[in-house]
Amino acid sequence: MKRTSQNQIALVLPYFGKWPDWFCASLITCAANPDVDWHLFSDCGEPEALPPNVYYHASTLEEIAALASNCLGFPVRLQRAYKLCDLKPAYGLMFRELLKDYDFWGHCDQDVLWGSIRKFITPRLLKNYDILTSRKDALAGHFCIYRNEERINRICLETSEWEQMLNDNSTSYMLDEAFFSDHVKEMEKKGEVRVYWNRSIATSGSDQKPVLLGGQKLSWKRGRPVDEAGKPVSYRHWLFRGRPMIWKKGRTWNAFGLEVMYLHFHRLKGGFGPCSIHCGDRPEMLRISKDGIHTGLE
Repeated sequence: MKRTSQNQIALVLPYFGKWPDWFCASLITCAANPDVDWHLFSDCGEPEALPPNVYYHASTLEEIAALASNCLGFPVRLQRAYKLCDLKPAYGLMFRELLKDYDFWGHCDQDVLWGSIRKFITPRLLKNYDILTSRKDALAGHFCIYRNEERINRICLETSEWEQMLNDNSTSYMLDEAFFSDHVKEMEKKGEVRVYWNRSIATSGSDQKPVLLGGQKLSWKRGRPVDEAGKPVSYRHWLFRGRPMIWKKGRTWNAFGLEVMYLHFHRLKGGFGPCSIHCGDRPEMLRISKDGIHTGLE
């Protein structure tokens, strides 16, 4: 596989069932990041007009579970795709052969429009850190990358009660964020790993509800929205008023007009209508609102 940059990054995305209606829009934004590769493992069928930096690998959830079992040393029985959140930290081991020529590997979500990843994940950060994530003081399931070294890839094996959690298909433990973040924090305190989680560089649930109940205007301070008094605001106090998030020529802006690395629209997608964007389209601008993803401002 040809390397396109000094620090090559691969993002691994298993997804099963049926591609979302808006997935072509996400692929368009992947194409705008030619120095990052995506590897899709899916039974959904290869999307049309796949960008050259996105690779499709036909697979099933059962095959992913078998691969995990072989790599982790205990049986893994995945009965629903959402349990992949509890498996993400193991991708470096599971896909070792595929990832061997990359400097960093990572996991991500499919409900994302990607902005300029390399503007935020700079060569200096890649040199100085072993793990880089888009959330402040926590790992993000929707974007986290790991230095592709054996000592980093094996951190996941130190997760206590992982076998029990992985095989409890009635519960999603969100291990990629909650449990794994706690373990990595302890390692960071001991100087065993260098982690970049200094600021939020992507949207959160709050970005999708950009006005306070009562009509207060909000501003951005130290990586998060605050009220008129400069106080951070709890998510339960938000009210969505329809301000869109924007992707334009490979860059992304949240509902406050702040440029971010990507738009994670998980809080909005449930209300989306039909998407008019097709794979292979070349729009200059996309907007995300409560109605869906569309081209242009109107």
